Amino acid sequence: MDRYVKMKSMIGRYKGRICPRIHKKLEIEKSNSRTWTPRWSGDDDLSVYEVSMYPRKYIVDISKNTCTCGSWALSGIPCVHACSALGSVGKNIEDFVHSYYNMTSFALAYEPCVLPINGPDLWPQSNRDTILPPPYRKQPGKPKKRRRREHDEPRNTYRVLRIHAPGKCRKCGQVGHNKRSCKNDPTNETTPPSQTAVGPSSLRRKIMFRRRQPSHTIEIATPSDDIVQSQPAPTSQTKPPSDIVVQSQPVPTIQTEPPSDIVVQSQPAPTI
Repeated sequence: MDRYVKMKSMIGRYKGRICPRIHKKLEIEKSNSRTWTPRWSGDDDLSVYEVSMYPRKYIVDISKNTCTCGSWALSGIPCVHACSALGSVGKNIEDFVHSYYNMTSFALAYEPCVLPINGPDLWPQSNRDTILPPPYRKQPGKPKKRRRREHDEPRNTYRVLRIHAPGKCRKCGQVGHNKRSCKNDPTNETTPPSQTAVGPSSLRRKIMFRRRQPSHTIEIATPSDDIVQSQPAPTSQTKPPSDIVVQSQPVPTIQTEPPSDIVVQSQPAPTI
């Protein structure tokens, strides 16, 4: 009831020909039509035009209110291509908006009024069971939080879309499927093993394997005709030259005798 009163008051103040929200959309299409170039096809009715902006091209038929993009016939509002063609002829674009968006149709929608009703205390009483709402059932999947946008509603230009690279099969190396759904021969690999990506786990495994290898190698000799015998290395002996004669002399002996002045007397041991 409050909405009806609010919309009726707005209709009485508004002086435009079409609805205010549709008028805003039409103004946006008019401003965007400046970058498009219309070309007349040469028909007698001056109704068929080719509207282009390289590399895109569309055909607009003013007499049938159609455009090959399909937006005009779907929404009833002239698209950007139709606005470009209508502006080149000098026609009023608001005349080609569907009659559903006129203010006369808008006023007819809110012409009736909603009558008030009494409160629950004045309602007639009933002896039947109370009507309960149906049980709530959780729908499968994640619930949507965003509303459904219109086909001609502009998107958010500040939101960056995620672009994923095409999947590649690890079994055959081809693009378009994964390892689980692969039906190709695993021996026919299209990518050489040198170009395959090496993960950190495989690198760690290779490093550990290299560390475990011994630093020296042991060679086992096989019996053969050529036998190599190890000979002792010659010892270098230094001989004195023949001109020099070395004679060995005896070492002098030193005899220690007690001096003649000192007399040593032996005394008997005392008896206890």
